Amino acid sequence: MDSSYKSSEETDFAWRVQLAGVPAALTHGPLLHYILRDKPKRIFHQQRAYQKYKVLLWMHYRRHGMRGPSTKASILEILRQAPKLISPTTRFRAAYLTGGNLGALEGILQYRILKRIPKQLRLDTAPITEE
Repeated sequence: MDSSYKSSEETDFAWRVQLAGVPAALTHGPLLHYILRDKPKRIFHQQRAYQKYKVLLWMHYRRHGMRGPSTKASILEILRQAPKLISPTTRFRAAYLTGGNLGALEGILQYRILKRIPKQLRLDTAPITEE
């Protein structure tokens, strides 16, 4: 695993395994325990971190077909969701979407535009090259 990721390290691992030639296989009955945060503020921060690091993954794997976020779409979604943060009935979903899109914009700025990609702290020898 790459400890330079603060989130999405399992996605990085899955990409590296597939690129190393290990075939993916379907299985019946997989079990996944995934816990979303229970408060709007917490889900906002969780999604913000997830999407920020997804951009870092995209910087590493885009030449292999991984798709990245759209700056324009993220800005528009934040503008659409902002009024929904006021109402208690729409706040949770709006916090989820706003946090994710803000994280994507932060990742685009930090990793794509400013090229501030963290030093790899790999625990293995699988290389990742940048374009």
